[in-house]
Amino acid sequence: MQNNDEQLELLRTAITNVGYWSWWTAEEHTQSIQLEFGGVQLFIPPLTQNEAPSNQIALRFISPSSIQFFNTVPMADDWPEQLANDELDPFVLDAEKFVLSTSLDLPEFLNDVNITRELHPNDVKPHYQLAFLAGDIGFRVTAKDIRIYCHQGQILLPQVNQLNEKWWRYREAYVASKNSDQPMPEDYACEVGSVQE
Repeated sequence: MQNNDEQLELLRTAITNVGYWSWWTAEEHTQSIQLEFGGVQLFIPPLTQNEAPSNQIALRFISPSSIQFFNTVPMADDWPEQLANDELDPFVLDAEKFVLSTSLDLPEFLNDVNITRELHPNDVKPHYQLAFLAGDIGFRVTAKDIRIYCHQGQILLPQVNQLNEKWWRYREAYVASKNSDQPMPEDYACEVGSVQE
């Protein structure tokens, strides 16, 4: 049986292999903050027939104790609002610069970045950290708890392994179907993954 950090590492890999950061939102008074990622390698059934499976999940951080937005090049100070308002294209993730764990140490890749904005909304002891760079921007949160959501509801952390294995089986079938007379609906995560191999 996997421990918490092993499950988080599997989730990190499923998000970062071909993933991107597309959106975020915060609850009033910042009792939680939620980030949406696409290109995630977890099998989530499509909403309708003749559609590819969903490749989007949201990570919600409950009772965040620290929130930081970063930029690595000069950018408008309101880029976090632009991303929250769907005014920016998604930012592709760098798998080598993405931490999701119970370790709260500041990752080295954030040593030389500019802090666009910093918040300390809750005076709680954090248990989880998410920190990453994506293109010219970055983000870090430490929080008491983490929850995973898809359009069908909550995904429990122990389910990630099964959903990831199911995605890889689906991808094998997807690739095989491309040479048939009934190819599956086009899937971003599968197509980008094929290019990278």
